[in-house]
Amino acid sequence: ISCRIYDINALLPNQCRLFQGDINLHGTIVSSSFTNSRVGSVQYSASLYSNYGQSCTANTIENRYLVCGSDLTWTCPPNTYWNSLTLMCSPQSPILGSTCQQNMSMCREDLNYTCLRFNQCGRMYIETPARSIPIFVISALKVLEGTTIVDGNTVVAKSATIGLSGPTSILVNKTADNAIIVVDSAYGQVISFHDDVSNISNVTLVAKNWTGGNMFNTPYTAFIHPSQKSVLYVSDYYGHCIYKIDNMQVVSPVPKVVAGVEGSSGSTANKLNCPYGIAVDSAGNLYVADSQNHRVMRYAANATSGVRIAGTGTAGSDSLSLNRPYGMYLDEENSYIYVVDALNGRIQRFSLSGGSPNNGTTVAGGNGGGRGNNQLYFPFDICLTKNKRTMYIADAGNNRIVRWNIGEKSGVNIAGDVNGNSGSSASMLNYPYSMGLNDEETFLYVVDNANKRIIRFQLI
Repeated sequence: ISCRIYDINALLPNQCRLFQGDINLHGTIVSSSFTNSRVGSVQYSASLYSNYGQSCTANTIENRYLVCGSDLTWTCPPNTYWNSLTLMCSPQSPILGSTCQQNMSMCREDLNYTCLRFNQCGRMYIETPARSIPIFVISALKVLEGTTIVDGNTVVAKSATIGLSGPTSILVNKTADNAIIVVDSAYGQVISFHDDVSNISNVTLVAKNWTGGNMFNTPYTAFIHPSQKSVLYVSDYYGHCIYKIDNMQVVSPVPKVVAGVEGSSGSTANKLNCPYGIAVDSAGNLYVADSQNHRVMRYAANATSGVRIAGTGTAGSDSLSLNRPYGMYLDEENSYIYVVDALNGRIQRFSLSGGSPNNGTTVAGGNGGGRGNNQLYFPFDICLTKNKRTMYIADAGNNRIVRWNIGEKSGVNIAGDVNGNSGSSASMLNYPYSMGLNDEETFLYVVDNANKRIIRFQLI
């Protein structure tokens, strides 16, 4: 009766088995040790939900089909909804805005049921040799609603200012405590906090100014060293350089410029012009999205000059070129770097093992600026799931977050208005700049720039 992700095997009592789910959200499919256990062969019928809407008691034992709701009536379990056409609780359907699929089937060998098939747009069937049984009807699911966890009124310890003013990036330090680092460009500072879901604690200043009155000009993004979790890198957009901060503090040693020339822009190998996204690999190589030079630079550890690995140095829209590269994601395991090509409305993937620079592959967008499922409009940032199969894109110009599976032609709007309108409610955004996933990938944290807040969305 406690099975949720698992389903009891009706043929062999007292055995649980996995049923079909989105492995991008629910983890890895684990093979069963029983040769006669199958994945995905779950059959539902209306009789299982015959008590829906009837009264129950608070101490009633729940089952996997219905739960006793707050009004003491039987209702659907979490992440399902009452389907009045089938008289069953159906799984939450594809996010509003996803492409309607016609006549798509997914077949597998089975003793009885052979195919899952969309016989008409929106209705899914399990098809047997003799009959087709309707399973559920797809209906539009509202975009996710988030919870504001830090905003303009949040007290920041050791800071002379209150709350956020112009947050531009976020990252999760994936250690045991999942500390969250936020760059607030308007206040010229970096803050840190811990999110235990129910309470925000220890919101404190990490870096703003240091010995000699030195301080950031316009910090935009930050990155944690992959193996040295107390080492922080910060890009200073109008300071035209990258700072390295040891031990998450600015007392001793003071922050050090590790790329670019502080306060001086340029296009030579030792200079940057409005650097934005940054990343560091396990060998200590620093990658910088040099936005107004339309290129990505790589600096070897302790090097004073970089090497161009993507972009031509001139704005363009062909496979070699970039036009305002902003956010980046380094997939060191597969030798890729993903670059947000903002003014081209696309995400470009470059191989790190090829020539320098090399051709990029468009993995999202690239169909002109717009709000269609296959389009992006002034995207700012990107992050990938640990299995590297799914991207989350901060599509700032459309005031939304898009989930896009690698290899697919379109994405899904999961947060923000589907029509691109801005807003400040729990389901709307106003120029989302950046995102970060917690280590378990159950929460997505979004920098909602114009709303001056960090908003958390629960993914599962």
